[in-house]
Amino acid sequence: MTVLAFTLLIFLTNSYGDKFNKESLKLDSVQYSMDATSLSYEFENKKENSGLELVPVTNIQAGISITKNNYSIGFSFEDPSQSDDIKELGRSRAFDAQFSSTYRRHYIEAYYQRYSGLGVQIGTESKPINYDYESLNYGVLVKHFFNEEYDPYNSLMHFSHEKFESSSWVLGFALERNLIKNNNGILPTEFNNLYSEYIDVRQLRQTAIGANFGYTRLHRFSENYYLNYLLAFGPNLINAEYIGGDIENTQKTGLASNLSIDFGYSFKKSLFGLSLNTTRSNLEASEFTSISYSRTKVQIYYNYFF
Repeated sequence: MTVLAFTLLIFLTNSYGDKFNKESLKLDSVQYSMDATSLSYEFENKKENSGLELVPVTNIQAGISITKNNYSIGFSFEDPSQSDDIKELGRSRAFDAQFSSTYRRHYIEAYYQRYSGLGVQIGTESKPINYDYESLNYGVLVKHFFNEEYDPYNSLMHFSHEKFESSSWVLGFALERNLIKNNNGILPTEFNNLYSEYIDVRQLRQTAIGANFGYTRLHRFSENYYLNYLLAFGPNLINAEYIGGDIENTQKTGLASNLSIDFGYSFKKSLFGLSLNTTRSNLEASEFTSISYSRTKVQIYYNYFF
């Protein structure tokens, strides 16, 4: 269903978009996408070399974003059809929204993700959805590009049809808040022997302030193909709050990473491509336990410029 809607919207926009936009919306561009998003939590017992992951189970989502005057806002909506995984494991309820913009050599983004119902994954084994779980992640990030000739408006996929060879060192700052909640305990009871300190913990709230440093480059292949990537690492200060149980709230320094890859083809008035963006943060919660959370989006997109 998502693929059909994606194809139909591309056809309608190419056929009637310019006329409709000129008379009413007056947008700079519109983007349609098929998104696979995830917000996952991984618990690792380093002493026993054992771990588990709490992950949402969702269909491919249909995404739409619009850009006007250098501002972009987008939403994703889940395909209601039943995939094999959903028939077997159940479905997480998801909501994903994002706002982004550029200003000179800066990129600004605000995001919000919420999931109800998470599955437990142990290695390659997946267990059915537990609907008592809720997870939430929201925040804001700013990236500064050092190269005075680097223009994020032209290099990043949402904003401009023009793609030029360019590169820059980049410094990023982020402030985010995430939460995982289950009133029956945030970890399944069968793992009590590995994570005994979490037996009565019902909520884990983390507030993170971080900075990272990295490099980005946009390559052009022939006249139409392009590849853009960004890789950055840095420390973040994480304040962890535990609701329930006997674990004391902690404030520790963790490590965060960000990887972004965008490969696409430039048509006369549009872009078609595949992108990956993932951010991961790791917290050494105790001597033997580490907690990581990851925010990931894989996207097939079509961006039409009016």
